[in-house]
Amino acid sequence: MYVKISNGQVEKYPYTIGQLRKDNPNTSFPKVPSTASLADFDVYPVTPVAPPAASGFTKRVTEQTPTLVGSDYVQAWQEVDRFSSLAEAKEALETTIADKARELRDGGLTVSGMLVGTDAEARSLLLGAKTNPKTSRKIVTKGGKAELNSAQMTAIVDAVDDFIQAVMERQYDLLVATEAAQSFAELDAIDIDSGWPV
Repeated sequence: MYVKISNGQVEKYPYTIGQLRKDNPNTSFPKVPSTASLADFDVYPVTPVAPPAASGFTKRVTEQTPTLVGSDYVQAWQEVDRFSSLAEAKEALETTIADKARELRDGGLTVSGMLVGTDAEARSLLLGAKTNPKTSRKIVTKGGKAELNSAQMTAIVDAVDDFIQAVMERQYDLLVATEAAQSFAELDAIDIDSGWPV
């Protein structure tokens, strides 16, 4: 990763050895030019720096032109707004919340040591089992197979129902908070990662 400097200012970044060869067709360069030889053409290596995490949902981190620190050029980052309006940010956050709720809701639930499916198809089957109880049922779950009596089956159905309801309640609360937000800062203060059922 290199930068091309002209009159003390960044002329082109990023800049590559391939571009250097193209810009200087009459010059023969070694396969890996030395730092000193690159400096003769005002080309300098850039020290990579890991981008910082954005401070909130409404922010993003973008790369800037490298900064000269001492005698070295260093990769630079700046945090900027992701959205041009509060309405746009709210819509994006609501979509993110919905995706998170869907992923959690359909991701399965461990009940009495069994990983039970909680996607739409699994919930439909569990509802059928609840409305049409039997003395025993043989089921196949994400975690294996089991033969359950009526009480065990009811416990699973109830646990899944409680779980789905808890997911929807958390989603509801987050959507209410999103609608009420009056600024980017208030949106960023909404913690969409906590409060979900586990």
